[in-house]
Amino acid sequence: SELEEELMQEKANSRRLLTEKDREVAAVRSKMQQQLEEYQQLLDVKLALDMEINAYRKLLEAEEER
Repeated sequence: SELEEELMQEKANSRRLLTEKDREVAAVRSKMQQQLEEYQQLLDVKLALDMEINAYRKLLEAEEER
């Protein structure tokens, strides 16, 4: 019947939309993971630079005390 056909079309449309949204969620999660990894790399670089700055600062302070 016409009603059953309409219902089947609605079900198919709903499944398609759900699949689309699932894909979008997966893409967002992937992007988030990538950004988290990049952020961690930046933090590692910052830490290394902070340590290097502190080392030079100590060298300068030691030189000034002479």
